[in-house]
Amino acid sequence: MDMKITERPWGNERRRKQRPIPFADRRANNRVCVGLALGGGAARGWAHIGVLTALRQAGIDVDVVAGTSIGALAGGFWLARRLNDLDVFAHSINARRLDAMLDYDGAIGSTHGNDEVARLVVSRLGDIRFSDLARPFAAVTTEVGSGAEVHLTQGRLGDAVRASYALPGLMEPMQVGSRLLFDGALSNPLPVNACRALGADFVIAVDCNGASVRFTEQSAARAYDRLKRFALSPNRSMPRPGAKGALLAAFAIVQSAKTAEHARELPDFLIAPDLSAVGPYDFHRAREAITAGEETAMKMAARIRAAITEKEAMVRDAEGPALSQELPDDALASQAVAI
Repeated sequence: MDMKITERPWGNERRRKQRPIPFADRRANNRVCVGLALGGGAARGWAHIGVLTALRQAGIDVDVVAGTSIGALAGGFWLARRLNDLDVFAHSINARRLDAMLDYDGAIGSTHGNDEVARLVVSRLGDIRFSDLARPFAAVTTEVGSGAEVHLTQGRLGDAVRASYALPGLMEPMQVGSRLLFDGALSNPLPVNACRALGADFVIAVDCNGASVRFTEQSAARAYDRLKRFALSPNRSMPRPGAKGALLAAFAIVQSAKTAEHARELPDFLIAPDLSAVGPYDFHRAREAITAGEETAMKMAARIRAAITEKEAMVRDAEGPALSQELPDDALASQAVAI
């Protein structure tokens, strides 16, 4: 994969068709740029499918999208107009199929591993590039070693999505140029800043963990043991850096991420479905998660529209320029990478 690093996401090379409403027209109509930040959450992230469906049914327009981990998976399929394919796949996973998906000799995410998600991504998104999308999109990833947050905003959509959900210890990191990238949730579990970097003035964030039961020390230990069994099996064969190295790097990064958690930028509106009954590995319970996401978003639709209208009124009444044409300073906080 070729790699191109730019100082700002969506520089001068972006195509006009990627903005459904040009910024100039939006400002003339006092319309704010609405961003959608889709967070991580493992199996709970199936709720994003329901949220996206509800927003479309409610007629809430979104101008830019950023996704982390399973949020990047859902956002990528949605922007590629193939969300139904992901929905069908999610509903097809039952307990037996889930066991088969997790019973593998190679790393999930490798060409020899039993990774049905990767095959779905390759078959549905393999020929699509960011420039083909109707809206700007950022897939948030984490660099192996440094733990740096990296936004993928150009190039091959499927590769970016796979890098964003590559959970250390279970999946191989994706190589982008000289970099190895894995799950973006380790550096930014809710990519509000990535939406701001794409030009959003109003950000709707979907947090699939916010209303869920948090890990206790005991459950966290069980999750660690499960990851360790997968990652450190003596029968595994993985190219370097193997799952063990990626797993250890992940836990170090998590410590740094938690330290910065309170400094994370807040969204303008938060959708947090109650997914406490769905565990992080319950990928076979997609129906429950999707229903929770759709019902929560539909209940909040009127409030979301009202909040957007209020923001537009503030712009209309404000003195001076309605909206700055400069991207926010935090657009420089992480690098945009083309793959």
